[in-house]
Amino acid sequence: FEGGIEYAYYQGIISAAYTILTPREVENSEYFKILFKSFNFIQLLQTCVTGIREGQNINYPFLSKHFIPIPPIEEQKAIVAYIQQKTQS
Repeated sequence: FEGGIEYAYYQGIISAAYTILTPREVENSEYFKILFKSFNFIQLLQTCVTGIREGQNINYPFLSKHFIPIPPIEEQKAIVAYIQQKTQS
């Protein structure tokens, strides 16, 4: 999934080949950028795909039935701050 999941920095037209995930509540987008690139989330995605190699598609209805950790907003901010502090060069 390297490069298969990405954050859209701009609003505009997007290909129908992409699925847009929109939070139901106000969330910290930085938290989701980190979560969706994490090893554990990528492992979960491996169970939710169809197709082979670069042609894999994520089965979002199946993925939506799995637990995706969404802590309270203050905890999301703390997680992001911690990871950013640990990964700054």
